[in-house]
Amino acid sequence: MVGTVGYREQTQQAFVDAEQGLLAAHGELVESPAGNVEGLDRAACSGHITDLARLAMGASAEGISAEQWRTWVREGLGDRGEAVLAAAEHCMRVNGLWPWPQA
Repeated sequence: MVGTVGYREQTQQAFVDAEQGLLAAHGELVESPAGNVEGLDRAACSGHITDLARLAMGASAEGISAEQWRTWVREGLGDRGEAVLAAAEHCMRVNGLWPWPQA
């Protein structure tokens, strides 16, 4: 059970780190009006995932591709990038928030 708690703490910290790193690097996209989507209020995603969703929506509104957004997440998080990216993308797709319909 201790290992599970440690894993949860590491996962939560990965989300916090993702949010801070991506906001620092690309905060202007989060401030875009495209990120103010009512769907985020209804989404059953953690706060850090909804922040990544806002970043994705802002990036999409600016003409940035899904692959470029994925690259930002991977580069920003290193080894943890794939897990955070998978969680964020899954939550956005399940809740109808994925801003790149063809990707």
